[in-house]
Amino acid sequence: MNLQNKSKKFNTEPAVRFKRKSVEEHSTSQQHKAAVSAELLSPVSVFQREFEEREKSKEDVYFHAFLALYWTAKEETANTKFTSLLEVVEKMGLSNMKFFEHRSGGSVREMFILMGWMVKPEVVKKAQKASFMGLLIDEVMDIAQREQLMSFIRYVDQDTYKVKTDFLAVNDILESSTSANAETIKSVVVKQLSDCDLDIKKLSGLSTDGASVI
Repeated sequence: MNLQNKSKKFNTEPAVRFKRKSVEEHSTSQQHKAAVSAELLSPVSVFQREFEEREKSKEDVYFHAFLALYWTAKEETANTKFTSLLEVVEKMGLSNMKFFEHRSGGSVREMFILMGWMVKPEVVKKAQKASFMGLLIDEVMDIAQREQLMSFIRYVDQDTYKVKTDFLAVNDILESSTSANAETIKSVVVKQLSDCDLDIKKLSGLSTDGASVI
């Protein structure tokens, strides 16, 4: 507001002399902010429009992305198909899925692990009821170049009497060792079972990729 005439109207001709305080107050006024916002949202400001659209649809985008991820895991589809599934979903009408940018191999892997941790308590609870169990383990390298041991557990669900294979754990192999040798991997597996309160005596099978250290 112009403090001299108490009006929000300003002269159309530029002033030669002005008070710094008046300019500063105008720059923080709601009227000025509205004018700036309108300018940014003008037809020429496509970047601002995309930014606004991205922010409004952020929650929906993440929800549908994780829903697609869950379907991929539930149907035991290769995780490499996740990004192509998102492309199909986008073509089917969910155009805002184009804003989901976490599609690299490392990002997808992190999402799968996160989802695995979310369902892990229920998996462990069911596995504890089983009479026997088997483990599928594999050594992988994460995006930070850390050696990780991923474990999946196979057991008979006592509620449905069906054989199930579920994610169990992932651990940094070199967290407490300097070498990813057989002894280290054994220690990690034992720790995984212990952390989940699973009886190692029920372990009746172990599946690996055939590496010499395993």
